[in-house]
Amino acid sequence: MKPKRILFAITCLVMLFNSTNGQNSTPRALLPEKIIDEIIGEASGERAMNHIIEMAAYIHDRPASEYSGYFFETQYVLDKMKEYGLEGAMVNTYPGGKTWDGIKATLWEVSPGHKIVVTSGSISMVHSLAVAKGALGVISYNSPRPIEAPLAIPISGIGG
Repeated sequence: MKPKRILFAITCLVMLFNSTNGQNSTPRALLPEKIIDEIIGEASGERAMNHIIEMAAYIHDRPASEYSGYFFETQYVLDKMKEYGLEGAMVNTYPGGKTWDGIKATLWEVSPGHKIVVTSGSISMVHSLAVAKGALGVISYNSPRPIEAPLAIPISGIGG
């Protein structure tokens, strides 16, 4: 009976060592390591995250130079496209309204008696109720970007 236990233990040990040897931590690929590193670098999302951080990580007042040319984000994307070798990269401009720098403003009601709701709450939460009560518009100074997740990109809209 003892030889069977010893044989069983030896078999288990051999299987254990063989199975760990099969899980070799040295990666084996058909491509050279330099190319594999390039693929990982392109597919990791790190570059995309860097673009987001560069273009949208903080709220800032635009300098006056951006109102006479392209906004920073437009110029950034154009420069990156040229850096990546995309020939003919350009920005198409179309006629439109005047661009303005909204630092502070005054709101005037030009038609007395109309209901306009001003809120610090979410515009999507207030709009439907305000319209149902007869309001013609809603103004919200709510910031949907949460303090606890400053890199979160919020989505908001107005309900029907």
